[in-house]
Amino acid sequence: MNSNVTWIAALLTTLLLLTGCATKIESVALADTALTNGKIYTVDEDNSWAEAIATKDGEIIYVGSMEGVKAYIGENTKVTDLEGKFAMPSFVDSHLHPLSNAYAYNFQASLIDLSTHEEYIATIKEFAEKNPNVNGFMGAGYDRYIYDELGPKKEWLDSIDSERPILIIDKDIHTAWANSKVFEMLGWNASTPDPQGGVIARDPSTGEPTGMLLEMPAIDPAWALFAYPTKEEYKTSLLWISEWLNREGITTAHDAWVEMDPSFYNAYNELAQDGKLTTRYRGSWYIDEASDYLGDIEYALGLSEKFTHPHFQVNSFKFMADGAGETALLLEGNPEGIKVWEGDALVEALSAVDKAGAQIHVHTIGDGAVKYAVEALAKVQEINGERDSRHSIVHVESARAEDITKAGELGLYAHMTPRLIFHGNSFKSLFDANIKVTIGSDWTTSQLDVLTDIYRGMETNVSLEEMLKAATINGASANFLEDEIGSLEVGKKADIIVLSENLFDIQSKEIPNVDILMAFFEGSLVYEMGQ
Repeated sequence: MNSNVTWIAALLTTLLLLTGCATKIESVALADTALTNGKIYTVDEDNSWAEAIATKDGEIIYVGSMEGVKAYIGENTKVTDLEGKFAMPSFVDSHLHPLSNAYAYNFQASLIDLSTHEEYIATIKEFAEKNPNVNGFMGAGYDRYIYDELGPKKEWLDSIDSERPILIIDKDIHTAWANSKVFEMLGWNASTPDPQGGVIARDPSTGEPTGMLLEMPAIDPAWALFAYPTKEEYKTSLLWISEWLNREGITTAHDAWVEMDPSFYNAYNELAQDGKLTTRYRGSWYIDEASDYLGDIEYALGLSEKFTHPHFQVNSFKFMADGAGETALLLEGNPEGIKVWEGDALVEALSAVDKAGAQIHVHTIGDGAVKYAVEALAKVQEINGERDSRHSIVHVESARAEDITKAGELGLYAHMTPRLIFHGNSFKSLFDANIKVTIGSDWTTSQLDVLTDIYRGMETNVSLEEMLKAATINGASANFLEDEIGSLEVGKKADIIVLSENLFDIQSKEIPNVDILMAFFEGSLVYEMGQ
């Protein structure tokens, strides 16, 4: 009898052990996809390297060795052999204008890829001839700096069409080129004063408008003469630019000028809800200093509550501290510089945003703009107290050392386009001040080319590791997304790119020539070179 009991106990123990083993095996989820045999730079806290990644339901479930990934591969797992190629987290573009510029590309006279006056005129003329029945039309993308200080002339557009209004926005979105019909419809002439914060370029001998308008207070009245885009046009544009971003290795982007236009924001939201976006978008509401800015902030905060989809949210506010080019606010040597906000208005507006728990995104080109924007943000912190706000200054093409130091002390982020630092500002000084630096293309002011910006940053003695963080995890953190994207770690979204070269094995000057071979957005292949 004792022998039988012993035998039964042993059998039960064996069954329990077998059951336990089965449970352990079943607890390892089999991957939907796996990338193997790669040189994978994770951008985690230790800058770790791995050989393989497994993903399931859009998330990373394994990062590690070739031996370890075997347990996650089943007969239905799609396995991609990287054949030793370099992989890393996909890029975050922290400041650009994707929807407005994509619309210009697809539905306006697009000059974005052109570079000469002759090309501009030919393209605008062709667009006018192809659209004879519209009451007027717009275009975008000219380079203001191929012209003199008076800008492009209205007569050049008049020669194409003087009966319909024509307005062309420059690639920086800081100047516009109008024909005589626009000025006629606005009633603007030599006696019309410049709007506050804007400039009407004038013939020095007569005072008559030449055709160029500088900054939004001068541009907006002309823009209002034209029909708004439809939601369906915006949707078409958004799908188009999302594909382009994916080709450049970008799967998260921050639209730095979200319009309070239902067609604009609903194009984003509806495509997100329908699962059609292959890029994750965050955004900043544009606040105009000439409007009822406190009312606009309150209204936009209400709108933000409606956008909760992980692929589209707007929890930030965009403010302009100065202009650009000749209207950049410099402490010395630029009498045309514009200080957009006077008195305590900027502090009042920023405080309202900060108190509501939203983010602040301030355009600062000149050192004068950086100075007063940083001072305003410091006052906001005194008024409302410290919190994990992650407010930011953008562009920072020129800045005093003391203002950079103060920005670091305030915990500000800096969204930078290294190719556009013109005034000798030390890009590296931002890193040295412990500012979280990100990369933003400011497209179409600059091209969608993160790898070139990485190289240009390295030219200022910033390390490759720091530049890769600027293009990935820092951009994620700037949007409160560091727990979801920006590095390749278990539990994060499987946003991954594969490159043609290992960036650590080549000279920095070769980085701009590296190709994006593949891009994955939440585990799905959204771009493959040659396909």
